[in-house]
Amino acid sequence: MVWILVTTAFLMVFGGIFLVLPSKRERRIGRMRIDARKSGLITQGIVISDISAPAMERVTAGGKIRTPKVQCIAWERRYSDEFAAMPIWTLYASSNGNGPIEGFIFEPSLSETRLKHQEEYWKRVAKAIDQLPADIVAVRSSRNGASWIGREQLDSTPDAFVEQMLTGLQELMEANIEIEKEMLDR
Repeated sequence: MVWILVTTAFLMVFGGIFLVLPSKRERRIGRMRIDARKSGLITQGIVISDISAPAMERVTAGGKIRTPKVQCIAWERRYSDEFAAMPIWTLYASSNGNGPIEGFIFEPSLSETRLKHQEEYWKRVAKAIDQLPADIVAVRSSRNGASWIGREQLDSTPDAFVEQMLTGLQELMEANIEIEKEMLDR
């Protein structure tokens, strides 16, 4: 009887401690986010529309329309200077649409009309997206900076993931700065 009480007490004390300790995956993600902050990136958890959700998830059983959401992480790199005419758009990864880049479509409620026919710009954006980490859900360009939105992958080292992010976002920011300057010169 005493052994049962001792074992139960031992499991309760040490089991509770092991439940609150971060897992190996959580520690790696934490390391990636610390490296990101050291490199000037901002990370935050966000909820965005899931545009590739099946039709069954877009309608309730009662027939009401709903917008499916997905939990993601946004990694953002901000511009060092302020730009007035920076392009604002969000591209979602999607296999069922045709956007300016193969495999991506514009956010349904936002369309960057002045850039629709800028083929060179979209080629540069596609090149930048190819350099970003693979588990991408969306890419966003705003007046403040450029963002990768997706799920953090653990198949590479934290350093390699952050380096990919920095390279891809820098390329995207350079394309945005160049197109902004072209728009202002017109």
